[in-house]
Amino acid sequence: MKPTFSRILVAVEPSLQSYDALETAAEFASHLKAHLMALFIEDVNLLKLAELPFAKELDRSSGVMRPLEPRALTRALQADAQKLQKRLAEESERRQISVSMKVVRGQYLTTAIQMAEKSDIVFLNDITTLTYDRIRTGTPRTRRIPIGHKPIWIFYDGSTETQRCLALALSLAQKDRSDLLVVFTDSTAGDKLDSQRDQIARDYPDLSCQFLPLSDKESLGQTVEQKGCSVLVLPRTEQYRQAADSSLSQIKCPRILV
Repeated sequence: MKPTFSRILVAVEPSLQSYDALETAAEFASHLKAHLMALFIEDVNLLKLAELPFAKELDRSSGVMRPLEPRALTRALQADAQKLQKRLAEESERRQISVSMKVVRGQYLTTAIQMAEKSDIVFLNDITTLTYDRIRTGTPRTRRIPIGHKPIWIFYDGSTETQRCLALALSLAQKDRSDLLVVFTDSTAGDKLDSQRDQIARDYPDLSCQFLPLSDKESLGQTVEQKGCSVLVLPRTEQYRQAADSSLSQIKCPRILV
C-alpha cells in the first residue's frame, strides 16, 4: 500500500543562505500532490547571541568583522523571510502546487518537529552541517542534484515506523526512477529481511534496490562516495533521529522525517 500525505513541511534555516531544501521539497510536493508549507525558523539562540555586547559578524562583501546588532539582525531575517516568500510563490506557479508559509522563532530541529502534524512529511537540511559560524559568511551554495540522479537512502529495522518510511521511499524511487539504498540493522537480518527483499522484487521489478548492513561502515562510506545521496528517509521519533546522527552521519544529504 502506497502512503498518502496531505502536506509537506519544509523547515528553512536562514543561516544556510540556500533554497535547495525548498526546491527539492516542492518537487516532492508536486509528485505526491501535497500542500507545501515553508517554515521559516528564526534561531532563538542567535537572537540571544546578538544581544551580547561582544557578539560580532563577518560582513560578506567587505570581509570585515563588525558588531552583531539585534536590530540589524532582525531586519536581515525579515529580508530573508521576504525572499523565501517570493521563492515559494515561484515554486507554486512553476509546479502548480498549493503553498503556505509561517515564520516562527525557536531551535531548528525541535521547532520543525513541534510544528509538524502526524500526517506530515518533514523535510530538513542535513542537520549535521548546521553550524553558527556559517551565518552570513558567504558560504558557497551547493548545487542541487535533481531527484533521480542520486539514490534515495532509508534507515530500516523492520519496525512499523521504518515500514512507513520504506513505503514512501519505494513510491518516490519508482516514480523518479531512482535507486534505493536500504541501510538495515542487525536486528532485521535473516528471514525478516529476506522476506522484505523478495516482496520489493515482486512489487517493484524495475527498481534497483541495494541492502547495506549498518554495521559495515566501510561499505557504507564507499557507497556514499561512489553514488551519493538525494535524501535520507527516517522516522521522526527522537530514538531514530539520534541513531541517524550517530550512525549515519557520513551520509551528507537532506533528511525526510516521516
